[in-house]
Amino acid sequence: MGLAAHPQSMKSPVGRASVPATFWAKWCVKRTLQKLFKTVSSQRLAKRKLKADSRLLPKGSPMRIIAGAFKGRRLAPVQGRIRPTAAKVREAVFNILGDAVSGARVLDLFAGTGALGIEALSRGAAASVFVEDHPGALKVLRRNLAALGLGDRAIVWPLPALAALKKLAGRGERFGLVFLDPPYGGGEGDAALQALAALNLCLLGARVVVEHSRRQTLPAACGPLRRVEVRRYGDTQVAFYLAEKFEPQEYA
Repeated sequence: MGLAAHPQSMKSPVGRASVPATFWAKWCVKRTLQKLFKTVSSQRLAKRKLKADSRLLPKGSPMRIIAGAFKGRRLAPVQGRIRPTAAKVREAVFNILGDAVSGARVLDLFAGTGALGIEALSRGAAASVFVEDHPGALKVLRRNLAALGLGDRAIVWPLPALAALKKLAGRGERFGLVFLDPPYGGGEGDAALQALAALNLCLLGARVVVEHSRRQTLPAACGPLRRVEVRRYGDTQVAFYLAEKFEPQEYA
């Protein structure tokens, strides 16, 4: 007759040694709780991320022009994951720019709905070039410009930012005010800033405004562009550059 198993012992989960049943029971409970905690933590993290995304990437949020000739006029929103510049950030940016907007030729990169460039036109900018390659945003951008009757002061370039910058440079275009509002978390903003500096697209004394995540660090200087101010608004950070004397440099 074989020996009966000791009532207080049984095989471990790895099957290499005998351990007390009470220890095995505690081990099972601990593992179960660990898995449960991990699942709950993952769910909480997902909810927080979704909540953050809903703040940074609102879907169909209504926007209005803040000041100038078109003050109070509505801008059609983009349905989808396009992050428009918040009204409070736009207002702060234009307060800082002040008289630099009036009469300026504007370049609005990653234009989205066109909120920044249109705000500049409303406040007296001479003309604006809007660069955007997202199909949904392009449709809304053109609709917003048409609704405000800005066809004679606005040009839309349906190209990626870098391709548009190269074409603009090839045509000898120069700008007195440039907005860069790239998607957060990618390298598009850095690349566009470097191209803007290398291709001599800014007039002497031009202002370049770059909106980016506070977790991202932009250079203090980029070619002729020197950072003169940085402002933070929640998760958004805005860097202001001033264009100084241009010195030719290679750009692929």
